[in-house]
Amino acid sequence: LFMKKLLALGVISFSLSASLAEARFFLGVEGGYSRGVATFSNGFASDSYKNFIDSTLEGWNADIDIGGQWFFGERIGIRTFLGLGYGQAYVNSESLHDVNMNINFDFMADLIKGSSVSFGVFVGAGGGYSFTTQSLGLSPLILGATFPIYARAGFSVGLGENSRIDITAKLPLLTYSVIGFQGFDSLSEDDKKDLSEFGIVGAYNPVRFSVSYKYVF
Repeated sequence: LFMKKLLALGVISFSLSASLAEARFFLGVEGGYSRGVATFSNGFASDSYKNFIDSTLEGWNADIDIGGQWFFGERIGIRTFLGLGYGQAYVNSESLHDVNMNINFDFMADLIKGSSVSFGVFVGAGGGYSFTTQSLGLSPLILGATFPIYARAGFSVGLGENSRIDITAKLPLLTYSVIGFQGFDSLSEDDKKDLSEFGIVGAYNPVRFSVSYKYVF
């Protein structure tokens, strides 16, 4: 009985290995629009939705994506990738640097699969590190540190063997920041002065819409 179970596990492992034979590396570029609010509070990112229409903080972002995808058969797959991004957010006629580094994970399903074109959907999640400030440097990098967590969903079009175009919505779930852990009211006057000097507006975890192109090797 033990040998039969061991053999069955071996067959399953071999089948999974065969399914994962389509593991492929990709490199992508992404650009889009962002809109949300800045906050010094940690927790659920509900303000990003409540104040979406009236928000005065909006901007653009551009990212480089590096990662891999694995397909189990013809239609179902997963992917994970590192995103490195820069953008600008605008509020009250002032521009802010919007810098982010994130790790993302998606479940993918190709609903329509042709000989050279496919159409599918994906859902996933991501999170990482970001800061949104007027100044660049070590102090704003630390004081303005934000750790956003968001959901991802969108549509994906495959073109031939090597190209994929995605339309993505990033929907904020949780927002944490260095200042939020301490509490804005507990900051010293010197710390508050630094926030003003470096143009740190708080944690920025906006709703983002983007279009990306990925070349799959």
